[in-house]
Amino acid sequence: MSGAENVQDSVGAHNSSQDQVTLSQPPIDRSMAIASLGPINPLPTDKSSDPEEQQIELSYINEIDSKQDEIATEIVPVNDPKLKKVRQRLWTTVLSAIVACIPFLLVGCTLGFPSGALLDLTDLEERLEYKLTREQADLFGALGYIGAVFGGPIAGWISDRMGRKPALMLVSIPYLIGYLMITYARFASDPVVFKTILLIGRFFSGVGLGWSSLAVVVYVAEISPAKFRGRIGSVLQIFLGFGVVLIYALSSIDDFRYFDQSLILVGFVALFTILMPFFCETPRWLLAHGQKDRAIAVLKFLRGPKFDSSSELNMIKVNIASTPKLKTKQTLKEFTKGNVMVPMGLAILLAVFLQAGGLNAIVAFSALILQAAGVPSFRQIALYGTGCTRLILNIIAVFLVDLVGRKFLLFISSIGTFLGTTMLGVHFYVTDPSFCSSMNSTNSSQSEAMEVCNSHLAPLAITAIVVYNIGFSIGWGPVIWLLLGELLPLQVRGIGNGIAVFVMWGVAAIVVGTYASYAEAVQPWFVWWTYSVVNFVSLLFVVLCLFETKGKSLEDIQTRFDKKYGQFKLCFS
Repeated sequence: MSGAENVQDSVGAHNSSQDQVTLSQPPIDRSMAIASLGPINPLPTDKSSDPEEQQIELSYINEIDSKQDEIATEIVPVNDPKLKKVRQRLWTTVLSAIVACIPFLLVGCTLGFPSGALLDLTDLEERLEYKLTREQADLFGALGYIGAVFGGPIAGWISDRMGRKPALMLVSIPYLIGYLMITYARFASDPVVFKTILLIGRFFSGVGLGWSSLAVVVYVAEISPAKFRGRIGSVLQIFLGFGVVLIYALSSIDDFRYFDQSLILVGFVALFTILMPFFCETPRWLLAHGQKDRAIAVLKFLRGPKFDSSSELNMIKVNIASTPKLKTKQTLKEFTKGNVMVPMGLAILLAVFLQAGGLNAIVAFSALILQAAGVPSFRQIALYGTGCTRLILNIIAVFLVDLVGRKFLLFISSIGTFLGTTMLGVHFYVTDPSFCSSMNSTNSSQSEAMEVCNSHLAPLAITAIVVYNIGFSIGWGPVIWLLLGELLPLQVRGIGNGIAVFVMWGVAAIVVGTYASYAEAVQPWFVWWTYSVVNFVSLLFVVLCLFETKGKSLEDIQTRFDKKYGQFKLCFS
């Protein structure tokens, strides 16, 4: 039985007490009540010549008017001093968020899985014909992100039509298929069959990665109160960071191979599948689909049975009342409107900058990069330099994201990622064979000169990766998922986030799939300085294009876009 269902029996009592409170108050003026609930999304003032569009707008106006009448008669007064003394309960929201974030632990594991697995799969000395080539290794890394490209839109469609909770629960299917295939591929008697099963398994685990990136973000954003959404939402990045640490730690254990690691991940999928049915649907989705009693019960479960959540309930109602239920064609037309197009553009650019700055090249190939840089004990350094650094900073970011704000953290973060990639480029430049040979004052061979360069400059590579991970984890890591859940309006949030996730993992697939061949074609130092340019541009984007969302409700953020861009449409819309 779910948490929401556990409190269903209290709904009647809640409604009864609500009626008593309402009777004890003075009569409510309809216009004042609606005004107190917040602004309604403005309709465009230009008159369309398209009869179909005029009919849609007319039905939209009638729908809003009828819903405003309904809301005005259902207002729950919020000035009862007895209710105001009760503080909202947080532990149920936090517990729900923690369970919902288990797939994000698997996101971290899936991102970091190639780092150790490829060391095994490219070094199968006992079965040489099963060994992955460089191109196959690149494909193995990229397939996780290619799968994620498909997972995001699937999750968005299910999230809007079946609910946030079903979309979250169904993520277990691709994860389970993917990691079971990777686990048991080793029993294949033919090298071609082995590699095929392995690559298909990696693809399905990637579908789970993209699916989680949307379903978890939307679910956590919609169950969290505005005041604490930043801190609760940062749990996402903590779980992701812990997932990276976990997979790096497992890969650093002697004789613990890639198939042992994947079997551990199957266990986490099973744990999530058992726990998630006991938790609730989001109140926003329930109200949007006419399930008012269940929405009230969920709010009582999340905020506490004695806390007055009527203000939050009323704000959600007004937001839904001003948001028409759109068919596919109408939804696509929404993306031509300024108040949807602008936040959609911001979400897409955030997704591009997150991935194009070298993030997943470091996460997926951390051990291989350190090995190429001549760093001894590269598996352990990858664990501590990438995994542990990110996890510690993710925990710190939980307390900063609502304290100093999203924009400031992204600003500091962009500086850190720029410095980290620049330093790593410097390391590869000065350890380039031609540069080392030119700086060689002795008559030693090129290989001896390279060994001297690597031994002296290995700390620079370690420092660069640590600086990058500090910068990323303090801002881009936790903030990106919050902003994706905050920026887009309700009527396109599921599909819009699906598009952003599609772009995010599409860019990641390009970065990871081309890293080795790109580095071979133009030298590694040029690759990392390319990422530096991207990180510098992301710094300008943060300063010039983003506004602060700290402490604002989802409805307040949407109203800002409505006021500034609500009258703007593309010329062909």
